[in-house]
Amino acid sequence: MAWLYIAICVAAGTSCWVFGRWAMRPDGRADVFGFWISVTAMIGSGLLNALMHKPFGILGVWGAGVAFGIAYSIGFCVLIMGALRVGPTGPTTTINNMALVCGVLYSILWLKPHIPNGIITAGMLGVAVSIVLFGVGGSGSDSEGKLNRQWALMVIPGGLLSGVSFISQTHAGVLYPDNTYLYSFAGFAVSAAILITYTAVGKVNLFRRREMIAGVSVGATMSVTVPLSILVISLVGAEIALPIMVATPIIIVLLLGHFVYEERLQRGTIAACVLGAVSVALLSYGSGK
Repeated sequence: MAWLYIAICVAAGTSCWVFGRWAMRPDGRADVFGFWISVTAMIGSGLLNALMHKPFGILGVWGAGVAFGIAYSIGFCVLIMGALRVGPTGPTTTINNMALVCGVLYSILWLKPHIPNGIITAGMLGVAVSIVLFGVGGSGSDSEGKLNRQWALMVIPGGLLSGVSFISQTHAGVLYPDNTYLYSFAGFAVSAAILITYTAVGKVNLFRRREMIAGVSVGATMSVTVPLSILVISLVGAEIALPIMVATPIIIVLLLGHFVYEERLQRGTIAACVLGAVSVALLSYGSGK
C-alpha cells in the first residue's frame, strides 16, 4: 500500500507542472494561477487542521508560515510559473527542486549542527555542478538568446526564493512536526493575501478560466498529498520516500518536455537536469538517514 501512496504523490508532484504549463501558455497569468492554488490549499489545510482538532494559534508556526507564504507567492507562483511560461519545463522544474539544498544546509548548520555525511556532500556538489551546467548550456529555447535571458531573469530569483521556502519547511518540520496542517494553512493564507493584493493593484481578472481550473486542481491535490506524504514517510522512512517523491517528478517532466512538448534542449542542459535530479535524490536520502 505504501508504494501506491508513493505513486500517488509522484503523480501529484508531476501534475503540478503539467497543469502549470497548461495554465501559463500561451498568455497565462502566473499570479492568478498562484492565487487559486493558494486559496484552495488554504481551505483544504484549514479544514484538515480543524478536523484533527489542532490549534490555530501557535505563533512559531505562523512565523514559519509567513516566510513560506512570501517565498511561495512571489518565488513559485509569480517567478517560477512565469519562467515556465517563457522557458523549458524540465530545467525550470529542476532548478526549483534543487533549492532543496537550502533546507538541508539550514538543518546541518543551524537546527541540528553536525558534519554532513558523504551522501549529502555528494548531493551538494552535484547541485553546484548542475548549476554551472545550466549557466553554460542555457535553456536551449532560443538561438538568439532573447528567451534565455527572459527565462533566467525569472528562474534565478525564483529558485533562490524556493530555497527560502525549503528552509521554512525544514524549520516547521523539525520544530513543529505535529502542526504541519497549521503551517500549510498559514503559508497559503499569506500567499493568497499577497497574490490577491498583487492582482488588485494590477487590475487583473481573477476569474480567468484556464488559470482558475488549473489552480484549483493543483491546490486541491496539494491538500491531499501533504498529509499523504507524511504518512508515506512514517511507513517506509524518509530515506526511501523523499528521494523518490522529490526527484522522480523532475525526470518525468524532463521526458514530457522532450517527447510531448517537443522542447529541444542542449546536451549540457539535459545533463544538468539529470544531474540535478540525482543530486536532489542524494540530498533527500542523506537527510533521511
